[in-house]
Amino acid sequence: MKKYILSLIKFALALLGCETEFKLKGMSDEPKIYVYGLVGMSDTTVLRVCKTVPLNGITDPDVSREVSEISLTVDGKKVELAKADENTPGVPKGYWWTTDDIPGGSEVILTASADQAKDISSSFNMPDEFPAFEVKYTSAPAFKITFTDDGRTDDCYAIMVYGECTRVKDGETTVTVRACEPYEPDEDFGMETRKDYLDVDMNDGTARLWSDAEFNGQEVSLSLEVWSYIDGINNSKYDEVRERYKAVIYRLTPEFFRYAEAQNHLDKNTLAGLGLAPASFTYTNVTNGLGLFAGAAVAETEWFE
Repeated sequence: MKKYILSLIKFALALLGCETEFKLKGMSDEPKIYVYGLVGMSDTTVLRVCKTVPLNGITDPDVSREVSEISLTVDGKKVELAKADENTPGVPKGYWWTTDDIPGGSEVILTASADQAKDISSSFNMPDEFPAFEVKYTSAPAFKITFTDDGRTDDCYAIMVYGECTRVKDGETTVTVRACEPYEPDEDFGMETRKDYLDVDMNDGTARLWSDAEFNGQEVSLSLEVWSYIDGINNSKYDEVRERYKAVIYRLTPEFFRYAEAQNHLDKNTLAGLGLAPASFTYTNVTNGLGLFAGAAVAETEWFE
C-alpha cells in the first residue's frame, strides 16, 4: 500500500512539471450574473451582484460588469437598495446595501438583469431567531452549545469563536480581537478522519458548520475547540497578558450548507486538478446565474475568561 501511495505521488508530481499552452482568443460564453449575499449577518444587508466576463475579456476596460436593474423584496414589499461608493463606510465599492429590517419567517426575493445576460432570480425564507441555548465553556479554550432544533425547517448551524487579548506594558494597554482557528488533532498521513461537520470561511475567520440532516427536532450539542489566542505571544515582553473568548452561533438557511459542501468538494478534489479524477460540481440557488443567496440568524455568548 505504501509503495502504491508513493508511486501515485511521484506520478502526480511528474504531471505538475508538464506545461500546457492555449489561446484565450475565441474562448467566450454568454455572461452570467453572479450573486453573493448572506442576509442577517449584521444590521446592514450587503449584496454583491455583478456580471461575469469571458476569459478573453477580463483585461478589456470597456467590458462592464454592472447590472442594469436590481430588486429586493421582503414578503412582497420592495426594499430600497443603495449602491456603495468609495465614501460608504463598511461596504465595499460597487456592492448593494440596505439597513431595512428583514424579519424572521419572511420570504426574501432578489431579481437582477444586465446587458447580454439572462435575468436572474433567487429566494429563501429568512430563519427565525436562534433558539434558546445553554453554554458550557472550558479553558482549552472550547465551547459546547446545547439547544433544541426546530424540526419544521432544514436550517443548518455554525459556530465561530472570537478571542480577545489584552496586553499591558509600562502602563499602556493594547486590546485586540480576532477569530480563532478551530483546533484539529494531527492525523496519520492519508488517513483523514470522517467528520460530521465542515470548516468554512465566513466573515473574517473559520466557522464550524453542521447540516440539519441528523437533528430533526432533537436536542443538539455543537462543540468547538480552538487554538488559544495567546499561543506564540512572548509573555515575558509584557507586564500582563489576559485572554477571553466568546462564541458566535449561526442558524442558516439550507442553501448555505449545500453551497459550502460543494465548495469543500472542490477544494479537496486535488486529483481533479491533476486530471486524475472527474471535476467536482458547484452549487448555486440563483436561477440563470451563479453564486449564493441565503439568510442567517445570529446570536452570541458572553465573554469567558
